[in-house]
Amino acid sequence: RMLRRQRPTVQRDGFGLPKVETKLQFGYRYTHFFYALQAKPPFRLIATSCEFCLASHQRRDDCESIQFISGLEVDGDRSHPKSNLLLTYGVNDCEAKIGKLELAQVWRMLHLLPTVTASWLPMCGVSATQS
Repeated sequence: RMLRRQRPTVQRDGFGLPKVETKLQFGYRYTHFFYALQAKPPFRLIATSCEFCLASHQRRDDCESIQFISGLEVDGDRSHPKSNLLLTYGVNDCEAKIGKLELAQVWRMLHLLPTVTASWLPMCGVSATQS
């Protein structure tokens, strides 16, 4: 598995974004989350995932303390259920890596924000069956 779910539960700020402060000896543990925006202006934030980190290549049950996703690209037809999301990322400010994640998994990770109502979904480019 490429992704590792972080613990403890993430506190969220007023925008629904994760607030994280995991102290390490030389800084903080890097974590990530996915988010979805409304498809049309004003591009409101409509969903976020839980916090995650990318699994270490040396220890799959742990994460690198320093990692930074710098690029995303859909590999193939984004409407196809087996399409992948390619992630380019740096590890420990020393190595460049490429990872792959099924796009369907990313969609399953997203949770609508409490402020998003069913009436918003068509405006957001999302059908009620996708939510």
